[in-house]
Amino acid sequence: MTQHTELRIVDLGEATALLVMGFRLLRLEGNQNRNGEPTKIFIFENREDFTDILTKYISQKLEVDAYSFYRSGRDLKNRIHDHNVSISRLAP
Repeated sequence: MTQHTELRIVDLGEATALLVMGFRLLRLEGNQNRNGEPTKIFIFENREDFTDILTKYISQKLEVDAYSFYRSGRDLKNRIHDHNVSISRLAP
């Protein structure tokens, strides 16, 4: 069985939940969705408890501090903005 060392998350809410639960964000990648629209992929460290955490988040049973969740989401949005700025500097 192959052991995956990274989690690839495209949903901002799920990424925020993982971040607030202590998952390490390894990097942010740009991509396009099925409609050709730009999207971001959050690359996190893989841990054994990721399925449990995301299941609780999706079923609205994940209990976290509201302000910590807000700050983690804000931090991810800032990372998206910084990633977009760095990409636009590379464009000809």
